[in-house]
Amino acid sequence: MKYCKRFFAAAVVIVLVFSTAACGKKTEPSIVGSWKADSGTETTYVFNEDGTGELSMGDISTSFSYELSGDTVKITTEILKQKEEKEYKYTLESDKLTLERNSEQVSYTRQ
Repeated sequence: MKYCKRFFAAAVVIVLVFSTAACGKKTEPSIVGSWKADSGTETTYVFNEDGTGELSMGDISTSFSYELSGDTVKITTEILKQKEEKEYKYTLESDKLTLERNSEQVSYTRQ
């Protein structure tokens, strides 16, 4: 009888250990990385961890900085000493990034 109680107690402990191990920190999808447009022009965004990035459209590329706030990303570029800020609503689902601005949506795939 003592053997059954010990076996049962050990089994309960093992189940608890494995069930709490599955409750680890879940990682949120990140915008950091390289994203290529699914259609249209050959557009690629590269978002770096430090809030900088690069936008390439065909043979033309420019650097930018970005800020995330909730479901919005604000991208700031500077061309010929003229700053331009654009805000996009963004969604991330696995390896898909969708940017929406002025009712236009463009989807990108992580590279």
